[in-house]
Amino acid sequence: MGPGQLYQDLQNLLHDLNVIGQITQLVGNLKGNYQNLNQSVAHDWTSGLQRLILKKEEEIRAADCCRIQLQLPGKQDKSGRPTFFTAVFSTFTAAIKESWINNLQMAKLALEEENHLGWFYVEDDGNQIKKERHPLLVGHMPVTVAKQQEFKIECAVYNPEPYLNNENQPDSFSTAHGFLWIGSCTSQMGQIAIVSFQHSSPKVIECFNVESRVLCMVYVPAEDRPREPESRGGRVLAVPTVCLGTEEGSISIYKSSQGSKKVRLQHFFTPEKSTVMSLACTPQSLYAGLVNGAVAVYARADDGSWNSEPQTVIKLGVLPVRSLLMMEDTLWAASGGQVSVISVETHAVESQLEAHQEEGMVVSHMAIAGVGIWIAFTSGSTLRLFHTETLKHLQDVNVATPVHHMLPVLGTGRPDTHVLSVLL
Repeated sequence: MGPGQLYQDLQNLLHDLNVIGQITQLVGNLKGNYQNLNQSVAHDWTSGLQRLILKKEEEIRAADCCRIQLQLPGKQDKSGRPTFFTAVFSTFTAAIKESWINNLQMAKLALEEENHLGWFYVEDDGNQIKKERHPLLVGHMPVTVAKQQEFKIECAVYNPEPYLNNENQPDSFSTAHGFLWIGSCTSQMGQIAIVSFQHSSPKVIECFNVESRVLCMVYVPAEDRPREPESRGGRVLAVPTVCLGTEEGSISIYKSSQGSKKVRLQHFFTPEKSTVMSLACTPQSLYAGLVNGAVAVYARADDGSWNSEPQTVIKLGVLPVRSLLMMEDTLWAASGGQVSVISVETHAVESQLEAHQEEGMVVSHMAIAGVGIWIAFTSGSTLRLFHTETLKHLQDVNVATPVHHMLPVLGTGRPDTHVLSVLL
């Protein structure tokens, strides 16, 4: 049955419901008692029609989930004005519709002028060949609210949440539309901007200042534990949160559930107020990489909050712990040019990896790709790939060459290239 017929059937049912309502009022005015003409029978008529209306609305929603409606340009009319016509397609499943729409959006993005740069790769003979399949720029937008001071983006974290439809129900046919928390800093303070992806265009929904520079953030999902008895009180952190690590040596815990405004649940300092350089977490532990070369481990309290005193402090060296990475039952922590593999059960260092032999090469970022770990450094433009099990060095990739082909030459030389972020 086509969409037009479904909508017509719904209109007919709504019309009949209105008529039945009028009949019910008239039946109430009858003086006599009749077997098949009374208030009870009229109520049954109304209930039956209401059930049919709900069923018809479900049929319409199901049809909409599998229907693609396009407005396409047609020929100009006699006055030379543009005309349009509507084409409607039906898919077998909602997943096919979603895939088709995603492909359409990607095709439209590929036609944008900003996505015509392309990338280059080097063949064996040394020739530069343009690579046609390249990352597509979806859009850009300002995310800082600066009046007199200039803010520089320092870190960001994604807060995944399902898209809610108009009935405040999760839409199972849509991909996650969450929030992006972006930390920006001046020389003295920090600022958090929350960008919503709940609608077709990203939008900054909230922006607030933080007492100190925000250097790192981590998203902590809601704790998946059975409900506690009422006598023990409610759980403080039974909601998803975002943890902020600051230059002043503090950790702030903010509520991050959908639609909530800025709510700070906790604020505590690290040992000796050491600057927090990196953060990572498991359901029961929060790890903070400190500027003094240590990793502070915080455990959950009974009410679901984090204990303000660390459960243990793991000393790795004297150089800052700039990067933390969770991998199954281990924590990878980078201090200087060395990466330590720490057991999350015993908090003991199981093995160590020398990421670079040159003096002054400090690990800045780490990212997992299958059984490999990519490592970037604070200086230089080289990424190094290691095997996560054998810790064997597998490959070096210098990103300077493709970057230089995209950027104009400045003066007589080329600008220095540094890796500022790694995401896989």
